Amino acid sequence: MPKVIPKEVLDRVLPTYKICSSYAEVADKLGISIATVGKVVRESGYDRYHVGGTISKSVPIINEEPARKDAFSVTSRTLKLKSNVTGLTYTVSTESDVIEIESDTALMQIHVNMLEQFAGEIKNIQSLIVANK
Repeated sequence: MPKVIPKEVLDRVLPTYKICSSYAEVADKLGISIATVGKVVRESGYDRYHVGGTISKSVPIINEEPARKDAFSVTSRTLKLKSNVTGLTYTVSTESDVIEIESDTALMQIHVNMLEQFAGEIKNIQSLIVANK
C-alpha cells in the first residue's frame, strides 16, 4: 500500500524548496522522497533555474492602444540574485511588494517602497560604527 503524505507536509514542499539548495535537502527536512519533492515542485510551475523563476502561461493580450517602443510587460516572474560580494541572495517577484534578502542564517523582507530609507539607515549605521572605532 502506497504511503499517504499529509497535505500539511505537501503544502510545505515549495516554501522549503525556495530556501533549500536541492530536492534531497527538502526531502530530508520533510521526511519524504526526492521524487515527491520533484513532483510537487514541477506541478507548482516553480522553476528557479530559468529566467523569471516561474513558468507562466501565455495569454494573448488585445491592446487597442498603439504599442509604444519602450513598452513591455512582465507577468508572474521571480528574479533571484546572489551577491558575489556579500553572499546574500535577493529575491524579487512581480507578484509581491517585498524583496527578500537571505543569508545563510536569516531571511528578511523589505517592502519595495522602503528600499531607499533602508539603504539610508544602513549608511547611517556604518557611519556610526566608523566614527566610534
